[in-house]
Amino acid sequence: MSNRVHQEVIQSRLDDYSEDQPLPEELLGIALREIPALLTIRTHPQLVLWPDPVRTEESPSTPAHSVTPDLVLHFELSQNEEHARLRLEMGRQHIDLGERIHHYSLATLARLRMHDAQRGLDLHSQGWVATEDLARMLGVDSPYLNIQIFRARQQFSNALAPHSTRLPVERRRGEVRLSQCRFTVRRGALLEGGSLR
Repeated sequence: MSNRVHQEVIQSRLDDYSEDQPLPEELLGIALREIPALLTIRTHPQLVLWPDPVRTEESPSTPAHSVTPDLVLHFELSQNEEHARLRLEMGRQHIDLGERIHHYSLATLARLRMHDAQRGLDLHSQGWVATEDLARMLGVDSPYLNIQIFRARQQFSNALAPHSTRLPVERRRGEVRLSQCRFTVRRGALLEGGSLR
């Protein structure tokens, strides 16, 4: 079977399922094995590609990964939270990523991670939230949330290359969180908190 025909077969099987329907394990397995082919075709919203697509659950024996050791994310929210700016600090280098809608989503993930740390959860468990719950918190639908996460990851990839291959958002089946990294969240003049460890 030619590569193009193979891609068309995978795509037609993906098109049979709507965003609301979970993909069957068999189709997910095929899709994960065929990631190079999927890069050239439209993918299903449930198939989100990230650097380590096979690892979808926590592993206590695996050390928590940091985006890059000296990276600090500085979230600056307006008092009414209508504007969200993100600045990156990497050693002596400062990168202003500007105001973007997806920065508010990342700031929300940072707040969730901060809240879990205050509750005493271990690093491997901190910050995980169901994507449906996060979409509800942000007042958006899940496909739009996926677009925001994609844009955030793309922006980080462009801004940090070649310093880091880890991206700021981790995913596992049905859940998402901010990667382990140092960050601060400021709302207006008030420093809400952060993680500078």
